[in-house]
Amino acid sequence: MAVNDDDDNNNDKNDSTDMIAPITPTAVLSSDTQTITGKTEAKAKIEIKDSTGKVIATDQADQDGNYTVKLNEPLVNGSKVAVSAIDSAGNVSKSTVVTGTKDTLHLIHLWHSLIKMAQL
Repeated sequence: MAVNDDDDNNNDKNDSTDMIAPITPTAVLSSDTQTITGKTEAKAKIEIKDSTGKVIATDQADQDGNYTVKLNEPLVNGSKVAVSAIDSAGNVSKSTVVTGTKDTLHLIHLWHSLIKMAQL
């Protein structure tokens, strides 16, 4: 049996490579500012980077594209992270930026008030 390259360009006609990035993930920060949930391409890897570009958390979207990622530390006082999705071919989506809202200044003032009361 012989196989001929009918299109004369030496390419495999069945060779297809995924070059399309996943959709930009949605990202919602929980009220405790430590959990991010959202939706993207099914089974995509979720990657969360801090403001320096360091990966601080990863997970994988389920078969419907839903994901939940728990951060090691809450996002506080305007700190930002970038959430992106990576498909099995290695294509990376555009990032969604999530901004922390946890007010640690209130806790600091409360702490100082408690110290002053203890000194009385």
